Amino acid sequence: GRAGQGLRTRSSAVPSGGRGGIPHGGQRGGRILAAGDYICAMFDRIASLFAPAAAPRPAHDGREALAAVLVRAAEADGTFDADERALIEALLARRYGLGADAARALVSAGEAAAHRAPDLVSLTRAIKDSVPHAERIAVIEAVWEVAYADGARCHTEAALVRKLCGLLYVEDRDAGLARQRVARRMGAE
Repeated sequence: GRAGQGLRTRSSAVPSGGRGGIPHGGQRGGRILAAGDYICAMFDRIASLFAPAAAPRPAHDGREALAAVLVRAAEADGTFDADERALIEALLARRYGLGADAARALVSAGEAAAHRAPDLVSLTRAIKDSVPHAERIAVIEAVWEVAYADGARCHTEAALVRKLCGLLYVEDRDAGLARQRVARRMGAE
């Protein structure tokens, strides 16, 4: 054996063209370049397996993100019924001055965003960008209203509120007072 013969490959395993337009031929140089192309393509393919996946589209805006958070609160106990949907529509209509159709559309967009978002971080980021810090307690109150819509709260709803408070920088004391106000208003607990 001559040097370099170990790099030869069968022509069916090598791409049809070489780098820089050099065709495959019987020449040793062409085959070495073709093998190099094949190896580069192989490494590119392996590297693509470790590339981060395309990030899902974040919530459109703060309104959609708030609707998504309220939907997640409604789904936290395993059900999202018509009463909870109507309550979310009413909360969003009141907060944003929307008509019934616009509120219904916002809840639908929020539902899609809730299922599209990988976690609460992207949703709360949009809320933080659109809701001043002083008004975030009202967001927590709205979440508690949805949690109490069925007359009681469950541990998953309470855990969701705690997580939201941390992500929205709402103090535990303020969140507790918000919960108490909502519970009194709704006759829960």
